[in-house]
Amino acid sequence: MCDRITTNSVWAETKTFFPLFFDYLEKQNKQISVCVIGASDGRFVVPLAKEGYTVVAIESDPTLLNGGIISVGKNKKIEILGLKKRLELENEFKNVKVISKNFLDMKVNFKVDAVFTSSTWDCSINHNRPVKEYIGKMQAIIKPKGIFCAEYMMPCEDKHKKIEHFIDEKQINKYFDKKWKIIDEFYTPVFNDLPHIGKEIEHIHRMGFFLAKNK
Repeated sequence: MCDRITTNSVWAETKTFFPLFFDYLEKQNKQISVCVIGASDGRFVVPLAKEGYTVVAIESDPTLLNGGIISVGKNKKIEILGLKKRLELENEFKNVKVISKNFLDMKVNFKVDAVFTSSTWDCSINHNRPVKEYIGKMQAIIKPKGIFCAEYMMPCEDKHKKIEHFIDEKQINKYFDKKWKIIDEFYTPVFNDLPHIGKEIEHIHRMGFFLAKNK
């Protein structure tokens, strides 16, 4: 399974629990539509499309969508292909609908069987809107008996504790009522991370993982 989700994404070396979501989808034994919020350059979208899932990919950053030069460390810049070019090269556009908008600002007129996001609601661009709105909008696009999955940044510095978008242990549960069954939930200890887009020096993170199903 690991080979099937390996990609050439600029994010390929950063920590993720996407394989757990991928495994859970495989156990459903049916054709599934998936929405990836924060599609980036295709790290999660390309493996899903290759596996035959119908994917809605939402991304607002023009460079991540169309390619270009990005900074990935202090005084280090690289050129990336972008999501659209990667899909074209992989011949996977037939399975993917790309939406070039900010998730919170867009009008949603579709439903999917599963939704996945990786460290999006804690991005500073989303701090001016309540995290409850973000999670609620994710829930709203999921069909009955559908799947909600998110990996997210937790507070590991004092400044994070003042921002609700860095959700602490067990706090994500308050956004899910009795209509949801929690399938998996866990948290990492604090870990060191190498420079990447948006953080050009070595730094620390702590991550949470949450998987739930709509009853």
